[in-house]
Amino acid sequence: MGILFPFVGGSYSGRSKDINAQRTINYYLEIDDKGGKASKALFGTPGLVEFANSNQTQPVREMHGFGSSLYAVIGPRLYKISTAGALSLLGSLASDEGNVWMADNGVTGNQLMIVDGNDNTGYIYNQSTEVFGAITDADFPGASSLTFQDGFFIITKPGTQQFYISKSFDGADWTQVGNDLNIATMGNPTLAALSSTRVAFIDSTNDDLRTYDFDGTDWAQVGNDKNIATVGTPALAAISTTRVAFIDATNDDLRAYDFDGTDWTLTGNSKTIATTTGVSMTGLSSSTIAWVDVIQEDLSKYSFDDTNWTLTGSALNFSMGTSIAIAALNETDIAFFDSDN
Repeated sequence: MGILFPFVGGSYSGRSKDINAQRTINYYLEIDDKGGKASKALFGTPGLVEFANSNQTQPVREMHGFGSSLYAVIGPRLYKISTAGALSLLGSLASDEGNVWMADNGVTGNQLMIVDGNDNTGYIYNQSTEVFGAITDADFPGASSLTFQDGFFIITKPGTQQFYISKSFDGADWTQVGNDLNIATMGNPTLAALSSTRVAFIDSTNDDLRTYDFDGTDWAQVGNDKNIATVGTPALAAISTTRVAFIDATNDDLRAYDFDGTDWTLTGNSKTIATTTGVSMTGLSSSTIAWVDVIQEDLSKYSFDDTNWTLTGSALNFSMGTSIAIAALNETDIAFFDSDN
């Protein structure tokens, strides 16, 4: 018994209706359910066509669309590619291989920033002036990655866990804001931001809880020291504009301190948490903190009712490295980083 097999030909208009001269390679089937004479047809598959050719044998390391142009780093060379596919050579990086990052700051800044992951050099191309060159600001620390957010280029400093931001809408300017404040004989320090211009500070040598204000140019201590005896490696977390949570690796006591504009005062009772080392804390709300340390390897949440600290819920135990850090994203979520994982 024969089987009807519905072979389908190509769909086209040609001079001869009797001879199908088309090849049907990589065609896809389309079915017409209207009940016509031919219910099926084959159509060519969409594909790629050459848009631009640099005539370079080296690989494309990164591409980035900015405005109406496409920018590409091919080997060591930076090209600008027009909508017609025409290439313009803008300049060259120092290396011809390795990772490259690119980001732009939009029509406000008109800058394209490029980071060469091979030697951590940063470059700026200005679309308005059409000038390309390496970043020469002495405060630029080199970069091992790059992104852009809310007016600022953001980079990571090579070989560290530190990140830096540029001046608003200017990737060529990485100048430090204001002046340094030297704090003599400082041991292991920790800071907690109480506001956009005020921080709480303590370190393991001076053993003093302090407040510093920044006026846009200089840092100045506000109020009096609060001496906390025999401070080991400390941790601070701001839970309001006037209150911090505190613990250190020697006293092993979780405490709350309030600042009245002049003095720091212990508020409520301490909560003894045995054998704490390498603690990192972050404030979740005006009454709660998240906490982790490298000895117990527990991620915990503690609540403060103005008198006592209480463990809330169950701790999450997991393996972690000897250097850890957490930061609150909101009242329920945190970011976590450690030196091993």
